[in-house]
Amino acid sequence: EQGADTEIADNTGHKAIDYATAQGLRTVVERLSVESTTDTHGNTPLHQAAFNGQSEIVRSLLSAYPDMIDTANDVGETPLIIACMKGNLAVARLLIGAGADVNKAQLDGNSPLHFAAWSGNKFIGNDLIAAHAQADAQNGNGETPLILAAREGNNEFVSLLVEHGTNVNLADNLQHTALYYASERGYNEITEILLTAGAEG
Repeated sequence: EQGADTEIADNTGHKAIDYATAQGLRTVVERLSVESTTDTHGNTPLHQAAFNGQSEIVRSLLSAYPDMIDTANDVGETPLIIACMKGNLAVARLLIGAGADVNKAQLDGNSPLHFAAWSGNKFIGNDLIAAHAQADAQNGNGETPLILAAREGNNEFVSLLVEHGTNVNLADNLQHTALYYASERGYNEITEILLTAGAEG
Protein backbone atom coordinates (compact mmCIF):
# COMPACT_ATOMS: atom_id res chain seq x y z
CA GLU A 1 0.00 0.00 0.00
CA GLN A 2 1.47 3.33 -1.13
CA GLY A 3 1.59 6.21 1.31
CA ALA A 4 3.66 8.91 2.93
CA ASP A 5 6.81 7.99 4.84
CA THR A 6 5.80 8.75 8.42
CA GLU A 7 9.35 8.20 9.70
CA ILE A 8 10.83 11.25 7.94
CA ALA A 9 11.59 14.09 10.35
CA ASP A 10 11.34 17.81 9.63
CA ASN A 11 14.24 20.21 10.26
CA THR A 12 13.42 20.31 14.00
CA GLY A 13 13.64 16.52 14.28
CA HIS A 14 9.89 15.98 14.64
CA LYS A 15 7.98 13.22 12.84
CA ALA A 16 4.29 12.80 12.02
CA ILE A 17 3.72 10.96 15.31
CA ASP A 18 5.10 13.95 17.24
CA TYR A 19 2.62 16.35 15.66
CA ALA A 20 -0.27 13.91 16.02
CA THR A 21 0.56 13.45 19.71
CA ALA A 22 0.92 17.19 20.32
CA GLN A 23 -2.48 17.83 18.75
CA GLY A 24 -4.18 15.04 20.70
CA LEU A 25 -5.13 13.14 17.55
CA ARG A 26 -5.78 9.77 19.17
CA THR A 27 -6.91 7.93 16.04
CA VAL A 28 -3.87 9.15 14.11
CA VAL A 29 -1.54 8.17 16.96
CA GLU A 30 -3.04 4.68 16.99
CA ARG A 31 -2.34 4.23 13.26
CA LEU A 32 1.24 5.49 13.20
CA SER A 33 4.16 3.24 14.06
CA VAL A 34 5.58 4.58 17.31
CA GLU A 35 7.59 1.72 18.79
CA SER A 36 11.02 3.09 17.90
CA THR A 37 10.05 6.72 17.50
CA THR A 38 11.82 9.35 19.56
CA ASP A 39 12.52 13.03 18.94
CA THR A 40 15.99 14.58 18.97
CA HIS A 41 15.95 14.67 22.80
CA GLY A 42 14.97 11.02 23.20
CA ASN A 43 11.32 11.75 24.00
CA THR A 44 8.82 9.11 22.94
CA PRO A 45 5.22 9.97 22.04
CA LEU A 46 4.36 8.89 25.60
CA HIS A 47 6.73 11.54 27.00
CA GLN A 48 5.08 14.12 24.77
CA ALA A 49 1.55 13.09 25.74
CA ALA A 50 2.52 13.21 29.43
CA PHE A 51 4.06 16.67 28.95
CA ASN A 52 0.90 17.92 27.23
CA GLY A 53 -1.40 16.35 29.84
CA GLN A 54 -3.26 14.29 27.22
CA SER A 55 -4.64 11.46 29.32
CA GLU A 56 -6.56 9.80 26.47
CA ILE A 57 -3.45 9.69 24.28
CA VAL A 58 -1.49 8.32 27.25
CA ARG A 59 -4.13 5.61 27.72
CA SER A 60 -4.01 4.67 24.01
CA LEU A 61 -0.21 4.54 23.93
CA LEU A 62 -0.01 2.45 27.10
CA SER A 63 -2.50 0.01 25.63
CA ALA A 64 -0.71 -0.28 22.28
CA TYR A 65 2.91 0.03 23.45
CA PRO A 66 3.24 -1.04 27.10
CA ASP A 67 7.04 -1.36 26.82
CA MET A 68 7.29 2.41 26.34
CA ILE A 69 6.16 3.10 29.93
CA ASP A 70 9.57 3.46 31.63
CA THR A 71 11.61 4.70 28.67
CA ALA A 72 13.91 7.54 29.71
CA ASN A 73 14.78 10.48 27.46
CA ASP A 74 18.27 11.97 27.11
CA VAL A 75 18.22 13.52 30.61
CA GLY A 76 16.70 10.45 32.23
CA GLU A 77 13.10 11.65 32.41
CA THR A 78 10.45 8.95 32.22
CA PRO A 79 6.85 9.79 31.29
CA LEU A 80 5.97 9.46 35.01
CA ILE A 81 8.65 11.98 35.98
CA ILE A 82 7.22 14.41 33.43
CA ALA A 83 3.68 13.93 34.78
CA CYS A 84 4.98 14.60 38.31
CA MET A 85 6.90 17.69 37.16
CA LYS A 86 3.75 19.06 35.57
CA GLY A 87 1.60 18.06 38.57
CA ASN A 88 -0.79 16.18 36.27
CA LEU A 89 -2.71 13.77 38.49
CA ALA A 90 -4.74 12.09 35.72
CA VAL A 91 -1.66 11.21 33.66
CA ALA A 92 0.36 10.18 36.73
CA ARG A 93 -2.44 7.86 37.87
CA LEU A 94 -2.66 6.22 34.45
CA LEU A 95 1.09 5.58 34.44
CA ILE A 96 1.22 4.34 38.04
CA GLY A 97 -1.81 2.13 37.43
CA ALA A 98 -0.12 0.65 34.37
CA GLY A 99 2.91 -0.31 36.46
CA ALA A 100 5.37 2.54 35.86
CA ASP A 101 8.53 2.27 37.96
CA VAL A 102 7.88 4.81 40.74
CA ASN A 103 11.54 4.78 41.79
CA LYS A 104 13.20 5.20 38.39
CA ALA A 105 15.17 8.43 38.77
CA GLN A 106 16.66 11.00 36.43
CA LEU A 107 20.40 11.01 35.80
CA ASP A 108 20.76 13.53 38.66
CA GLY A 109 18.92 11.21 41.04
CA ASN A 110 15.58 13.02 41.13
CA SER A 111 12.75 10.48 41.37
CA PRO A 112 9.07 10.96 40.55
CA LEU A 113 8.48 11.65 44.28
CA HIS A 114 11.10 14.43 44.22
CA PHE A 115 9.20 16.14 41.41
CA ALA A 116 5.82 15.60 43.05
CA ALA A 117 7.23 17.17 46.24
CA TRP A 118 8.60 20.09 44.25
CA SER A 119 5.31 20.66 42.39
CA GLY A 120 3.35 20.13 45.60
CA ASN A 121 0.68 17.75 44.32
CA LYS A 122 -0.08 15.70 47.44
CA PHE A 123 -2.47 13.42 45.55
CA ILE A 124 0.29 12.32 43.18
CA GLY A 125 2.56 11.97 46.21
CA ASN A 126 0.05 9.74 47.96
CA ASP A 127 -0.32 7.53 44.87
CA LEU A 128 3.47 7.24 44.53
CA ILE A 129 3.91 6.29 48.18
CA ALA A 130 1.07 3.76 47.93
CA ALA A 131 2.97 2.24 44.98
CA HIS A 132 6.10 1.94 47.18
CA ALA A 133 8.03 5.03 46.15
CA GLN A 134 11.09 5.48 48.36
CA ALA A 135 10.18 8.46 50.55
CA ASP A 136 13.76 9.02 51.75
CA ALA A 137 15.48 8.76 48.36
CA GLN A 138 18.26 11.32 47.96
CA ASN A 139 19.19 12.95 44.66
CA GLY A 140 22.70 13.91 43.56
CA ASN A 141 22.60 16.93 45.89
CA GLY A 142 21.51 14.75 48.80
CA GLU A 143 18.02 16.28 48.74
CA THR A 144 15.07 14.15 49.82
CA PRO A 145 11.48 14.77 48.71
CA LEU A 146 10.89 16.21 52.21
CA ILE A 147 13.69 18.74 51.78
CA LEU A 148 12.26 19.85 48.42
CA ALA A 149 8.71 20.10 49.76
CA ALA A 150 9.88 22.11 52.78
CA ARG A 151 12.04 24.42 50.68
CA GLU A 152 9.16 25.08 48.26
CA GLY A 153 6.67 25.75 51.07
CA ASN A 154 4.40 22.82 50.19
CA ASN A 155 2.75 22.32 53.60
CA GLU A 156 0.39 19.51 52.63
CA PHE A 157 3.16 17.55 50.96
CA VAL A 158 5.36 17.89 54.03
CA SER A 159 2.48 16.58 56.15
CA LEU A 160 1.96 13.66 53.77
CA LEU A 161 5.61 12.61 53.96
CA VAL A 162 5.71 12.98 57.75
CA GLU A 163 2.54 10.89 58.08
CA HIS A 164 4.25 8.14 56.09
CA GLY A 165 7.25 8.09 58.40
CA THR A 166 9.89 9.83 56.32
CA ASN A 167 13.16 10.61 58.12
CA VAL A 168 12.81 14.29 59.04
CA ASN A 169 16.49 14.66 59.96
CA LEU A 170 18.18 13.63 56.71
CA ALA A 171 20.46 16.39 55.43
CA ASP A 172 21.53 17.33 51.91
CA ASN A 173 25.14 17.65 50.72
CA LEU A 174 25.32 21.10 52.35
CA GLN A 175 24.29 19.48 55.65
CA HIS A 176 20.96 21.34 55.58
CA THR A 177 17.76 19.59 56.65
CA ALA A 178 14.14 20.23 55.78
CA LEU A 179 13.83 22.14 59.08
CA TYR A 180 16.71 24.41 58.08
CA TYR A 181 15.02 25.39 54.81
CA ALA A 182 11.58 25.83 56.37
CA SER A 183 13.00 28.05 59.12
CA GLU A 184 15.21 30.03 56.74
CA ARG A 185 12.26 30.83 54.48
CA GLY A 186 9.82 31.63 57.26
CA TYR A 187 7.49 28.69 56.65
CA ASN A 188 6.17 28.57 60.20
CA GLU A 189 3.54 25.87 59.64
CA ILE A 190 6.09 23.53 58.06
CA THR A 191 8.57 24.30 60.83
CA GLU A 192 5.94 23.33 63.40
CA ILE A 193 5.06 20.11 61.53
CA LEU A 194 8.72 19.11 61.41
CA LEU A 195 9.43 19.95 65.05
CA THR A 196 6.38 17.96 66.14
CA ALA A 197 7.70 15.03 64.08
CA GLY A 198 11.03 15.13 65.91
CA ALA A 199 13.14 17.31 63.64
CA GLU A 200 16.29 18.50 65.32
CA GLY A 201 17.55 22.06 64.90
